[in-house]
Amino acid sequence: MNKLLISVILLFSINLFGNSVDDYSKFLKTLKEKDVNSISKAILYFDNLKDVTDKDIDKCYYLFYEFYEKAVKHANDSFLSISQMSDDPYQGKIYQLLQPDYKKTLKTANKKQIAYADLLRKNGIKGCYEDGYYCLSKNEKFVTDKLKDKVSLELKEYLIQTQKESEEGFTDAEIGLSIIPKKLAERVIFWENFITKYNNFKNIDKIQGKLQSYKITLLISAGGMSDIQYPVFDYETKKLNDTFKEAYKLIIEQSTTEFGKMIKKYYSIFEKNGFKNTKETIEFASQFSPEIKEHYSQSEQ
Repeated sequence: MNKLLISVILLFSINLFGNSVDDYSKFLKTLKEKDVNSISKAILYFDNLKDVTDKDIDKCYYLFYEFYEKAVKHANDSFLSISQMSDDPYQGKIYQLLQPDYKKTLKTANKKQIAYADLLRKNGIKGCYEDGYYCLSKNEKFVTDKLKDKVSLELKEYLIQTQKESEEGFTDAEIGLSIIPKKLAERVIFWENFITKYNNFKNIDKIQGKLQSYKITLLISAGGMSDIQYPVFDYETKKLNDTFKEAYKLIIEQSTTEFGKMIKKYYSIFEKNGFKNTKETIEFASQFSPEIKEHYSQSEQ
């Protein structure tokens, strides 16, 4: 019997007995993590869950995501085992076939390569190039687009914002901060509001860690191996750059949290000192975190 038909029969036979978290957990255990097609089967079952509470549907999402991560890891391990050469032609071709403009590569790829890349793409796996090597990783957009309308409102908001940030980027090894500071300020405002609104959210600790990183970066930017794209202060005048002025003003206007009050006070000190980075501004910013204090202490050396 056709494998797809078997999975569909299994899907609906299980649904006859309910749509609980236990049902989904049991279904995932019937799938093989080493089989890439298992990801699509897990999504198909999830997509057919009905009359499930928000709490339970979110639990099912987390079960799926855990399975998804393991399946992608297996796929990547298998992919990397093909060759350890960073310029391996097979890996390079698969990487090209997994890019948004993959159609231009079809003429130079063989049927086996095209079929393998198509299998990966249809199961939410994308190609990456990291540290000089080709690899496979999760396609977060694929998962978000597939499942966002099934989960609770709070998880949907989380998935959409997380995906947006993933596409925009954050920092780069060469240039440091890779997005304009205003976007960083928008993220701080969003996540502070999210935490206030959904203070019992499952991933709250993860969000708070990310939020702290964003706040620190707003105060000292992010270093790179070459000249950083968005320094907080002008190298010559030592004055606050306009890009960070804009970011601080946005937080002052829209944030009512303790960080918002802190930025308002910080900005007023700059205004008083002609927007120059002085001993007073350094001491004030250093109170926010040990990382900022260490940053300035190293700068003095």
